[in-house]
Amino acid sequence: SDENESLGGGRLNSNHRQDDAIDESVDERLRGIEPKMIELINNEIMDHGTPVLWSDIAGLEFAKKTIKEIVVWPMLRPDIFTGLRGPPKGLLLFGPPGT
Repeated sequence: SDENESLGGGRLNSNHRQDDAIDESVDERLRGIEPKMIELINNEIMDHGTPVLWSDIAGLEFAKKTIKEIVVWPMLRPDIFTGLRGPPKGLLLFGPPGT
């Protein structure tokens, strides 16, 4: 069940060399992405503390479902989200803090 999956799905390692070129051992999901973009994303990943699971978030089922469809699924299966089925370019989160 995806309720027990980590929100981040695990850290994607970029394995940069000094010249920012992608090493041969890079995760297959990162092939075709610009090295600079991989570096920017990896710099924003906070990889410490206890992993947060989807089941740790009480309620907000619609918001969780929407985030999975717009963010998680395209990262896991980019081959499906091409052409007219491409994922949205953004997601607006609104509401009071803590929700």
